Amino acid sequence: MLLAAPSVPEFVVAYLGIQAAGCVVVPVNTMSTRAEVDYVLGDAACSSAIAWHALGPAVAEAATELDIPFWTLTPGRVGHRRDPCRRRRPGP
Repeated sequence: MLLAAPSVPEFVVAYLGIQAAGCVVVPVNTMSTRAEVDYVLGDAACSSAIAWHALGPAVAEAATELDIPFWTLTPGRVGHRRDPCRRRRPGP
């Protein structure tokens, strides 16, 4: 899975999440051109791509052209205070 993101907490979460899903992470430079992304997607046989929301359209366009699923990584999805796995304590 191709991952294009700067050094932000969401990059780490995405990186570890991809590995936890049993996939191989293929990180690319955030300044990669469309031709470079095309090459990496094809050469690494990536099955999907994730890119930081503020990057240019290179990753999205390359993934769309190769019919590869694409997701946008947005800020603020890391560090939620509410733990969905934690059970609520019963009231008094």
